[in-house]
Amino acid sequence: MHTINIPYQDQGVDLEAFVAYPTVKKRPVVILCHAWKGKDDFICEKAKAIAEWGYVGFALDMYGKGVLGKSKEENTALKKPFMENRQLLLNRVIEGFNLACIRNAVFLYMTRSSCIRFHAERRGILSTSSKCP
Repeated sequence: MHTINIPYQDQGVDLEAFVAYPTVKKRPVVILCHAWKGKDDFICEKAKAIAEWGYVGFALDMYGKGVLGKSKEENTALKKPFMENRQLLLNRVIEGFNLACIRNAVFLYMTRSSCIRFHAERRGILSTSSKCP
């Protein structure tokens, strides 16, 4: 299995996706959205587990490179802008989707992709699936 961190940006925020993949051949991608704490070891381990099943595990980043909540209060504060601005949530998920499925299509099957959310706010994934090809 191979792993890589891929830096990207959305609206001036530096983000970093974690990708785990079994081979360099094209594989279907599963996009993972982290829980309210941020892109932590839990979501990266889930991406690795998906790679062990023969898929590309792509853990997108909602909050920013290295940003993790340390308490319920911090997690709530990190999540709040996305709860108050649904378009911000949608844009962030779409940017992750674009990074996973368009800009890194060298090892992905675009037509065989799915999303799994570990984020408490599920509307982002539901909205994205209706807006993306």
